Amino acid sequence: MSSGDQAGPGGGPGSGPGPSEGRRRALVWDTALGFVGFLTALAVLQAVLNVFRADPAIWPGLFALVMVLATWLVWKGRARYSG
Repeated sequence: MSSGDQAGPGGGPGSGPGPSEGRRRALVWDTALGFVGFLTALAVLQAVLNVFRADPAIWPGLFALVMVLATWLVWKGRARYSG
């Protein structure tokens, strides 16, 4: 194995041209926002449908509130990396 075959600190297999570190982090935040946002939409839908039940429970509404707060936190975290 010659010295040209060894990967240095930045010369690994994935170090070719590609998105910058900031762009990669922005994509991670976008993915998290999509995931949490989808679950939030389902939680809010469940909370709304729960209101029309004969004996509505408080838990779907509280869970929807927690998910909305989580979505807001992810949205604020994403804002640091959006350009």
